[in-house]
Amino acid sequence: MLNELYYKNISNFEYDGICSKDYGLIVNKTQNIHGAPKPIVESVNIPGRGNIIIDRKADPLDNDEYEDISKVYQVHMIPDAVAEQSVEIVSRAMFKWLYKTTAYKELKDSYEPGYYRKAYISEMITVDRIAQGLLSSLAIPFTCSAYKYLVSGKDEITLTTGGMLYNPEGFTASPLIIAYGSGNIVLTINDRSHKFSIDSNVIYIDSEKMNS
Repeated sequence: MLNELYYKNISNFEYDGICSKDYGLIVNKTQNIHGAPKPIVESVNIPGRGNIIIDRKADPLDNDEYEDISKVYQVHMIPDAVAEQSVEIVSRAMFKWLYKTTAYKELKDSYEPGYYRKAYISEMITVDRIAQGLLSSLAIPFTCSAYKYLVSGKDEITLTTGGMLYNPEGFTASPLIIAYGSGNIVLTINDRSHKFSIDSNVIYIDSEKMNS
């Protein structure tokens, strides 16, 4: 049986709600784990003035555009886990876990606790390659969206008689706001007031999708 304290503290990642430790995997090496995204910069050359950056943001308060970044976890199976599980069974389960769909899913790891990124597997590998890698070393590459998100940002915050919310991060947040009641409400963001009229008892204001 694996030492519980050791097992609890080994480096790991969680993807689509499943932790690498569930397969007896330990992360022994990483690449670009704290990487910063590269900004997407468009410029035009003006004679006598040089290159001028073109700002296409719809609102000066919005975030700039950034490229996706890559993160790689180098993993292998803990020896005790190899003895307790069939490598072939684990390999097939891992393939289903990592490659069943190509879409952005939540990626967390023990290197950036309290945060998650939206990511997908950027390279396809076979079940046989996974099995071979588990007995030595296997690289699992992810392509991540530029921004990382606070896990606590998904917690619901309820205001009943008005109040103020603060964004603790240095980048623009895109919250989902649900207002219950009837009549007119005023939502003020960064000293800008937005008026809404509720006639169906509830209104959803989705900042990320820019829809209400």
